Amino acid sequence: MEIKNKWMCFGSGFLLMFASHCVRAEAPGAKIPGAETSSVTSASPGSAPPAPATPASSSAPATPAPIGSSPPVETAPAGSSPPIAPAAATPAPAPVPSASGPNVMTSAKPLVSPTVWPELLLPSTPPGNASAGQAKSQVCAACHGPDGNSTVPAWPKIAGQSDLYLVKSLIEYRKGDKGNRFEPSMFAMVQNLSDQDIADLAAYFASQTMSPGTVPASLVSLGEKIYRGGNLATGVPACAACHGAEGEGNNLAKFPRLSGQHPDYTLDQLKKFKAKMRKDDPNGIMQDISQRLSDEEMKAVSSYVSGLH
Repeated sequence: MEIKNKWMCFGSGFLLMFASHCVRAEAPGAKIPGAETSSVTSASPGSAPPAPATPASSSAPATPAPIGSSPPVETAPAGSSPPIAPAAATPAPAPVPSASGPNVMTSAKPLVSPTVWPELLLPSTPPGNASAGQAKSQVCAACHGPDGNSTVPAWPKIAGQSDLYLVKSLIEYRKGDKGNRFEPSMFAMVQNLSDQDIADLAAYFASQTMSPGTVPASLVSLGEKIYRGGNLATGVPACAACHGAEGEGNNLAKFPRLSGQHPDYTLDQLKKFKAKMRKDDPNGIMQDISQRLSDEEMKAVSSYVSGLH
C-alpha cells in the first residue's frame, strides 16, 4: 500500500510538472519570485525513515518548479557538514572620474608620470658620496665657487640644487653635440667624468646651501603673477606647479630649484628653450611654455624667482 501511494503521488506530480513546461527556470541558487523558504520538519518519533532519493539521469533535463510553489528543501544526512555557499563574485572597481572643471587648464601640455616620459629616466648611477665629490670639485669651483655659489651672473649657482637634476644635466653635457643640452664649455669639463664622478659631485653640491638673491621692486608684480598664476590668455601654466611654491623644485621629477638663482642665467635658459637650443626638458614642456611667454614676462619671472625664498 505504501508503494502504491508513492507511485500515485509521483504520477500526479509528473503531470503537474508537464503541464507547467513553459515556466521559466531560474539560475541555480536564485530565489523564485513569490516563493518563501520552507522550514525543515523533523520526523516524528517512531515514523519510518525517508526513502533514499533516486539519482536523476544525467541526460534528463532539469524540470522547473510551478509558479508559487515552495522550492524543495534538501536535508543533509546526520553527521554531514552543511553545504558551502558559493563565493560571491568580486565587484569590479568603480571607474575613477577624470579631472574636469573651469579651473583645469588644458591648453598647456599636461604633466604625466615618468613612465610616460622616458626622458626622466636616468641610466643606473651609483650612490653619490659628498666627501668624495668635494675632493673632485676643484675644477668646478673655478666657475661655480667652492661651495657652488657662483658670483658671476652668467654662471649658475649649483649649491643646494637637486642632486637628480645635477646628475641629469651632467650626463647631458657629457654627451656633447649628440645630447639635448650641448654647451661647449661644459662638455670640455665633463667629457671624461665617470658615472661615479658625476654622482659624487652632485651629492656634494646638493648638500650645500644656495645664497639668496634679490629682485627689483618694479618686476615683482608681473613676475609673481606669472610664477604663481601663469597667463590663462596665452596658455602659460603657473611655474609653481612644477618648481614649487617657494621655488624649491621637485627632486624626484628632476625639476630644478629656481629660488636664489641668478636672473641672467634663468633668462638665458628660457631664451634657449624658446629657440630650441636646449631640448632636455621632458615632453618638450619648457620649449612649449617659453613659446607662449613674452620677453617682458620672461625677464620679470626670472628676476622674481631670484628673490623667492
